[in-house]
Amino acid sequence: MASTTTEPVVDNTKKLGDELFGAGRKAYLVGLGAFASAEEQARDLFDQLISKGESFEKDEDRILIRARNEAKEFGGKFETQISRVVSETLTRAGVPSGDEIRKLTQRVEELTSKVEELASR
Repeated sequence: MASTTTEPVVDNTKKLGDELFGAGRKAYLVGLGAFASAEEQARDLFDQLISKGESFEKDEDRILIRARNEAKEFGGKFETQISRVVSETLTRAGVPSGDEIRKLTQRVEELTSKVEELASR
């Protein structure tokens, strides 16, 4: 008889745990998608820079040396810019940080443990 009165609580707790886990997973996938998109754009730009670098290579050596130095400088700035844009995009999209996802996962594990405990009674 006692299991009948705890079944709704167990069901609701399990459902909440599943929903929290699903929301965390979706947030994680949004973050991965944003990162993949930024990486793809970076790769395209990188390929364009290589193409331009190859055309410079056909010119005089001093132009090539200058282009290489500028590409190195640009690469550092570009990497910083990409990191900033990805971070801002993820923040604006409401994607939780790694720490927030770890906390959410821990909470889901705690709820799962409580559900299992209640179910075994």
